[in-house]
Amino acid sequence: MDKIELNNRVAWFDSFAFAAKARKTKLTRFDTGFDLVLVNPDSIVGTDGQRLHITHSQHPFEVGLYNVIKLTKTKLIALKTNIEQHFPKYEPVIPHHQNLITGFDDITLIEKVLASLGQHCISINHSYLCPLAELDVHWQLYYGQPEQPVRFISEYNNYSKRWFEAVIMPIAIDWVNIKHITKSLYKRQIA
Repeated sequence: MDKIELNNRVAWFDSFAFAAKARKTKLTRFDTGFDLVLVNPDSIVGTDGQRLHITHSQHPFEVGLYNVIKLTKTKLIALKTNIEQHFPKYEPVIPHHQNLITGFDDITLIEKVLASLGQHCISINHSYLCPLAELDVHWQLYYGQPEQPVRFISEYNNYSKRWFEAVIMPIAIDWVNIKHITKSLYKRQIA
């Protein structure tokens, strides 16, 4: 199977689409492999270097690298690439031994996540949370130090025999200068 063509009524659509949403769509010459989706025997992986999406499941797809030709809310077309390309090493990026903040499973995922991370001086690109909010799953959020990636893990679904995982790199913020700027702006407003 060199071509994968799915519509949103097929059981595997959201599994493949979730991984494909993390791939890079605008490439530079240094972005080798970031535009592809890696299909392993027990997972589907996509990354753009700032985020990583993994669907863990047994699936009917042939193992290899796929170039996603079309991805909309209702259709996905991917072709297996025969060109020798290397997918980025993603395993070292996945953080372990982190703190659990809480679980999320409703439409207010984005607001809750950003508020929880903000309490721990961690900032992430909020647009990276949209694909997580689209899935009807319960997420657990894990964090470490402000400079470490944030990890989201969904609960295992007994019916579909799968679970999702996302790792999002934090945005570098100079909290010392932000506090200084905030104080000076506050003093100007009072004066």
